[in-house]
Order: sequence, then C-alpha cells, then structure tokens
Amino acid sequence: MLLIMANEPLHIVLQIAGIVQLGMVLLVFISGRVTRKLDAVHILPPVHRQMYLAYSLYVAGTIAALGLFCTFFPEEISSEEGLGRAVAIFGAIFWTGRLVLQFRYDINSYLRKKWMRVGYQALTPVFLGLAVVYIVAAF
Repeated sequence: MLLIMANEPLHIVLQIAGIVQLGMVLLVFISGRVTRKLDAVHILPPVHRQMYLAYSLYVAGTIAALGLFCTFFPEEISSEEGLGRAVAIFGAIFWTGRLVLQFRYDINSYLRKKWMRVGYQALTPVFLGLAVVYIVAAF
C-alpha cells in the first residue's frame, strides 16, 4: 500500500523509512563518484577489486530490498511475527551496525567541501532513525 492508504502511524513511518532507504541507494552510487572509489580500487589485484565491487553491490541491494519491503509491506514488517519480524530484526541490526561504523570510518580526507562534510554528518541521524524504526517494528 502507498502512504495514502496506510492507516497506522507505524505503517506510515515504515513507508517513509522505505523511501529514505531507496534514496540512500542513489547516495551509495553518488558517494562512490565523490570518493573516487573506482580509482582507489584500481590498484588492487583484479580478484580483490571484483570482490570489493561485488560487496558494494550486495550492500546497495540489501538497502534497496529493505526499502522496498518497508514501502510496500509495512503491515507485515510491523506484525511482530514471522518473516515480517525477521525483516524488522535484520533491519535493526543492519542500521545499528551502520550507525556504529559512522563513527569508525576515517573519511575526512574525502570530504573536501563544506557541503560534503555537512551531508556526511547528516547521515548520522538518518542511520539512527532507521535503526529506531526497525527496533520499534520488531518489538
């Protein structure tokens, strides 16, 4: 169901989270250009370069899948049972892990402009919000 059809606040929040996650998939590819990811991995041996790129696609695919699940199946995700709960728990673990990594990455040398630094710092509340939404949906 789309936002207009959702009848419970948690369903609406899940759908908004889904749209945010789908937007983040675009950010994954944009950030790759900003950080010149392909230039950096070019020096790796071919198998390591292929593995790195494959893992990047897996992460983007995971975010896209979570986004689609939240956008189109908010009732199931918030049902606190079965597969919906499993997806909610997975989303909570995924985004909590990403939130922790936000404080571990040394990305300052890539953030050359003020808008890049502001944008990167803006991700912290987004990751926190996504983790909270999934935790609430799971429990």
